[in-house]
Amino acid sequence: MTQENQQNRSNRIVLGSWHYWSDSGQLKNKSIEQNLPTQLNAVLTLLIEKFPSVVTREEFLSSVWADKVVNEDALSRTIAELRKILGDSASQAKYIKTIPKKGYKLVIEPITFNTHKKSYIHKTVFFLLAASLLTIYGLSTKESMVSKLTHAIANAQRITAKPGMEQQTQSSDDGLWMSYVTNTIDESYVTIQSTIDQNKYHQIEMTGHRLASPVFDAAAKVIWFLAYKDKKCYLMSKDLNNSQNQRWSECVFEIESRTLSADFVNKKIYFSQLNSDNRTAIHELDIQTGQVVMITEAQSTSAHDWSPNISPDFQMLSFSRGNQSVRNLWLKNLSTGEEKALTFGEHYSVSHDWLDSRYIVYDSDRSGSRQLWLLDLNNLRTYAIGGYGAQHPSFDEKGQIMTFQKVDYEANIWQHDLLNNQVQRLVHSTKYDNNPAFSPSGDLFAFSSNRQDVGSIWLYDFKLQQENLLLVLPNVKLTRPSWLSGGRNLLVTANDENGYWTLRYDLNTQTHQKIPFSMNNLAAIEHDGKIYALAKSTSVSHQILVLDQGVETLLPLKNISRFMILNDGQLVYTKNHKPGIYISDVKQNKETVLIKNFPNNAINLWTAVNQAVYYDVSGKDAGIYRLDVQSGQSKKVSDQRPFSVGTSLSVNQAETIILLTKTDRAESDVFRASIKSHD
Repeated sequence: MTQENQQNRSNRIVLGSWHYWSDSGQLKNKSIEQNLPTQLNAVLTLLIEKFPSVVTREEFLSSVWADKVVNEDALSRTIAELRKILGDSASQAKYIKTIPKKGYKLVIEPITFNTHKKSYIHKTVFFLLAASLLTIYGLSTKESMVSKLTHAIANAQRITAKPGMEQQTQSSDDGLWMSYVTNTIDESYVTIQSTIDQNKYHQIEMTGHRLASPVFDAAAKVIWFLAYKDKKCYLMSKDLNNSQNQRWSECVFEIESRTLSADFVNKKIYFSQLNSDNRTAIHELDIQTGQVVMITEAQSTSAHDWSPNISPDFQMLSFSRGNQSVRNLWLKNLSTGEEKALTFGEHYSVSHDWLDSRYIVYDSDRSGSRQLWLLDLNNLRTYAIGGYGAQHPSFDEKGQIMTFQKVDYEANIWQHDLLNNQVQRLVHSTKYDNNPAFSPSGDLFAFSSNRQDVGSIWLYDFKLQQENLLLVLPNVKLTRPSWLSGGRNLLVTANDENGYWTLRYDLNTQTHQKIPFSMNNLAAIEHDGKIYALAKSTSVSHQILVLDQGVETLLPLKNISRFMILNDGQLVYTKNHKPGIYISDVKQNKETVLIKNFPNNAINLWTAVNQAVYYDVSGKDAGIYRLDVQSGQSKKVSDQRPFSVGTSLSVNQAETIILLTKTDRAESDVFRASIKSHD
């Protein structure tokens, strides 16, 4: 081992679950690895050097920003970014604690890694040394790639800056063109833009259609895309040489994830289409013959396949598999038909692309906030490469040009007072606030937010007209709060590296404990002293668990996507892949349809209270409707409409106030990056 490598090993510091190298800024644990930017690395190094003392703000500014004129906001932002990476929080500090009016201190003891070994270890055989050299070479290659991508993303050039959503970016194979789709309330169009001259572009639109997933064949001057109108999706192409459109197949339309990819060398198009079970699967179109065949199909009845991408050698097809909550990357060998998972856990990937035959870049919320990750196919390790809010990475054929979009959402919680017919925004932040839940008394409501860049639980007090943070846990996403009957305890869905589980939070003692279900579960509700939850394990999923005085049972109802409980104990629920809202008497095992045509993808746009169901209706007379379960009568109660990820409606027990979540702002811009070596 060289003196330099010995020094690198001796610089390793253990911080809880993290291993850290101060000389390079490398930070990793068993599932995540990334290189800290210069300022973050300097701040963490100073905290370690001064442990256990407090590092004053003046010390930080004079040491880290010695050659620059900055204010204390720069330090605060850097600390917040460092906490985000470590999975830490200001309110429940596990790594970095704020000392009011003074500075910050490290609260976990840094341990210097001991590299002193007995002499016989150094007397290893030659082939082990050779293997080590190969490993070092592989690590060096990986670290170089991580460094190049991190630098490229951090220095990417903004291509678009107009209001609205410019998304689903795609680089042409030659890197000279990029395509993306723009969707506003009034229009939808595809832009094919030169990466060299921003004033050189083409725009494609179809009157009355929403467009998505553009892919440009620069050699043939043909653009492929999806067009949606009157609840029908079509796979289309447009020849720019003669302006002719051609319809090829029906498809599945989704504006968030790409559902179209191309292999122009072998004249193949890969896209998402429904199978015979009404689930989304990847299909292959032969451009020369027009023949369409299905090539993927998930075994799970609740899983769908999106976002196909062909490998550089055209032998492998990557895609995302999952549902509206969890999507992981999968790989299919087109020669053997073998499929395998590439990523694991309870995270959500919108998009991905092949950098080369070894690496895939994808976006994910696995650390809380969405950012880009590098996946090494040799060992399936992932490395954070930055780009917070980034989606739809795309590369040219040589892997030298990268395009992506950055998305910024703002969801707020609104109140509609039905007695006075007044609408008011109650919770407003620049982040995503959702999952509102009225307390039994109606004077409070709980909600979840990603203000800490990981799901946290908050409480709004109507009397005080203010909100307060209740609970945030490092490396755990907290969502879907619901109240126990006493009004002083909450059930909360937790999601970490071990999957979904439920905790109980006591507002009086400010403590929490895990609910002892035997399997992973989510969306727990209490009724009549029993706790109900939706099973979410590998063996049992989308069935309702019941925990009654320590005894757990599994209800026979299957394929449940979401459920609630009426005052009389009847279950109201929606189903996977089947429209409608249903009701079931558990004792009689009898199921009845309450609302026939309620969309199965609108599972978060309804709620139940007392003996009524409130639900969203689109179309000519859109708004929120109330169904009286006993009489069967339905009437419109509000012109307001919820729109967000996660449960979006809650009604107080007096049925005088509706809480609804709205995505008040959604902005997305396109960026271009040049991938090259740097010093």
